[in-house]
Amino acid sequence: MYQLLVRLNRITKWMLSTFSFMLLAANTVHAQSSSVEMTIESSLDLQTLILSIPCVEVGADYYSLDLRLITQEPTIDFEVAGFDTLDIGGCLAASFTSTLQVSQVPVNTDVYALDFELLQDPLLFRLTQLQDITSALEFYTQNIATQFIQGRCIACHFVDGAADVLNAEILYLPNPSSESNIVKANFTNIKNFIEATPDNDSLYLTKASGGLDHTGGNLVSTQELLLFQELFDLIQQ
Repeated sequence: MYQLLVRLNRITKWMLSTFSFMLLAANTVHAQSSSVEMTIESSLDLQTLILSIPCVEVGADYYSLDLRLITQEPTIDFEVAGFDTLDIGGCLAASFTSTLQVSQVPVNTDVYALDFELLQDPLLFRLTQLQDITSALEFYTQNIATQFIQGRCIACHFVDGAADVLNAEILYLPNPSSESNIVKANFTNIKNFIEATPDNDSLYLTKASGGLDHTGGNLVSTQELLLFQELFDLIQQ
């Protein structure tokens, strides 16, 4: 555990000194390669109050991480309950840069995205954002995933694809079988992209409709754009 905490501490300090650089880097959201840990959902045990995260990307390293809830008022704080190093090439479930971002946590019939701030002395993870993404994920799965992302966008926007060669700002995981984790991962890629900067939702819509010299051309009709706008509204509400 000590090695993980030291790693997190070092990266936090490094992030503070290179914050402006990371703001630029955050605008690029790439799906991971085939060596990725495919489990995207973390789990919260309501009896033990332990949040189990299957993998966390920390710089070039990967860990599984268990966090135990220790306080709920006035702040919601977790301590590290356990971890393991992982020998993988990518991770869908969570990432740590200046904050710990956990993509999807099902609780009963709802799904949440969580953000945590890393505190020191004592070392804790404090919940800073709890976002209900249930409706947005359902809408994406039913209206966007198969028809648009897998049916059109994935022709270029995948690792080593034509869009990747041109340094596209968002890539997806191919999913010919509509595998649930990949559908959820591609939803998270879109969510992370449009939340990276205030104008990324309009950038996405402009590119999809053939604007800004989009190499793939016009992929959606005016009516179809309304589906994406509804998705973005659900994500940002």
